[in-house]
Amino acid sequence: MEEKNSSEYVPGISFSLKWGKIHIYRSSLYCMENPKFIRMLFDPDNKHFALQACGRIKGSIRVPERIGEDWEFRLNSIGLLRMIWDVCDWNDEYTYQVRGKYYTENKLAEFDLMNAARIDI
Repeated sequence: MEEKNSSEYVPGISFSLKWGKIHIYRSSLYCMENPKFIRMLFDPDNKHFALQACGRIKGSIRVPERIGEDWEFRLNSIGLLRMIWDVCDWNDEYTYQVRGKYYTENKLAEFDLMNAARIDI
């Protein structure tokens, strides 16, 4: 897979077990050319998480229409968050932010969870 990251759009995501939220950064969606649907992929063995643009398929998530400058895309998934926390052995009191790599060929933003930055919120 060929990585394509422009300096303007570097995919990003953050995870907060405390608040039960996954925040998908706009830059991730811009890299994927603003898809209507995405799917989340998690590889617990390698501790990688990915977002992939897709059509309307089983398990896909509709990306809400962007309205205004304050638009955010947050998902609630306590089950997925607990699985990530168990695999990565993260502290429940912190939010973790990860910058990723984008692979044009697969319309996929990949995040190495071992490179997550802990955020005190």
